[in-house]
Amino acid sequence: MRNAIKISLAILGLSLFLSTASFSVTEISTGDLPVDTSNLPAGYFLYVTNEGGGGGGTTVVQISDDGTATVVGTGFNGPSGLAQNTLATDPLLYVSDDNNGLYTQALGDVFTTVATGFNNPNGLYYDVANNDMYIAGSDRVLLLDLDTMGQTVLAQGYNNLQTVVQTTSGVVYFTDSSGDVFLINPTDTLPLDAISNPATVLASGVAPGTEGGLVMDASETFLYVSDYNEGKVFKVSTGGSVTELVDFSDFAPRGLALSPDGGTLYITGYLSDEIVAYDLINDTATLFADGASTGGLLNGPFGMVISANDYPPFDGGAWDTAVLEDRSEAVPDQLALQQNYPNPFNSGTVIEFALPRASDVDVRLYNLAGQEVLRLATGAREVGSYSLLWDGTDAQGRPLASGVYLYRLETGDRTLTRSLLLLR
Repeated sequence: MRNAIKISLAILGLSLFLSTASFSVTEISTGDLPVDTSNLPAGYFLYVTNEGGGGGGTTVVQISDDGTATVVGTGFNGPSGLAQNTLATDPLLYVSDDNNGLYTQALGDVFTTVATGFNNPNGLYYDVANNDMYIAGSDRVLLLDLDTMGQTVLAQGYNNLQTVVQTTSGVVYFTDSSGDVFLINPTDTLPLDAISNPATVLASGVAPGTEGGLVMDASETFLYVSDYNEGKVFKVSTGGSVTELVDFSDFAPRGLALSPDGGTLYITGYLSDEIVAYDLINDTATLFADGASTGGLLNGPFGMVISANDYPPFDGGAWDTAVLEDRSEAVPDQLALQQNYPNPFNSGTVIEFALPRASDVDVRLYNLAGQEVLRLATGAREVGSYSLLWDGTDAQGRPLASGVYLYRLETGDRTLTRSLLLLR
């Protein structure tokens, strides 16, 4: 009987070990992979941002279903993220750029930009149903309402956020350089601060130091996470279990995109300028694109999306300045134009004004010679307090020189003026 108990306990111990142990995946080299440049579903395009090795990339590349690569976006400054959830449901291609902007490219060849208020807005996720953009970058996750341009901070105080996705139930997932995968529930108190009110950790230490990607499958059951430093890609369930899928010996995985049927995971190699197609059903990998197949057009590929839309060429360096405007409905006691903050500034500043009654307003920026530089806001406004986020560029999107500028609020019978200092 004792021997039988010992055997049973041994079997139980082995079972527990097998259920909890993490087994390493054999390293593979992309040089050993078979090449298949026609891996995309018919009628679809893969769009890739070229952040450039260490930054400085300038283009967005389109790869068609026959493997042909074409530059469609130019004039950027280290473009990183491309908005997920664009699969034939949205006529716009969203591109984030290190130049303090969130850019949108319309099928009608109308190109605009929106300043996000922080440097390096890496990860983007577009909520089609609500016309909202989730942005991960710097130390926070931001929700941008594209109808009103109002902003809400969902999480802040984190380190070098890279990616963000949102589910149909409203749950938001994101990663930062800790390697943890975090989640924010719709019922969580906002804003979430990393110190006083941290987001929930779904999976800890999945990819420490990662600067990689995050994508969710259509069933919203699994997340795929890339580890740029270690060359690995993981599958993380919404229950928190972690499975290592692939380990590359010479490949720095960053951007991730899923095929429309969910069977293929596309992975960018940031340092090797390659794209691998990983078959999630058969656990096999092929080399989908590299320098030879794209004519050398890949340069530090980062963000990716798959779309049935064939976007026309666009120029990321030729955009008009956009000013984000937000309004509070609280009734002010008097007309006011507040001092901008921060001041001095070099990338973005907020200008606030208050209207005790509905009025036509005109908010403009002037240089010290009295020449108009930019019209920040104009037209009828309701009672309330308004915030304008300005990115330090003129009406043609060109960065203004360092110096003192005047900003003026006119309401018909009153004029208020203050000064600000821009330092480059």
